[in-house]
Amino acid sequence: MERLPAVQFVDKTRLRSVIAQAFAEMGIHGAPIGAEKVQEMIAACGVQPEANAFSKGIIEMREE
Repeated sequence: MERLPAVQFVDKTRLRSVIAQAFAEMGIHGAPIGAEKVQEMIAACGVQPEANAFSKGIIEMREE
């Protein structure tokens, strides 16, 4: 008989301090800005979404 994946619950209180330390070590600070703001920032740097450069790079790596 196949087993279904188990649902695991995480103690978020303990997890917050671990995540905060990891973010601090990576130099990440501040509140999340959201996907739309990230897209605006990327576009402001001249990246054209229709170019799909990131997706093309992933596909090329898979084909190696």
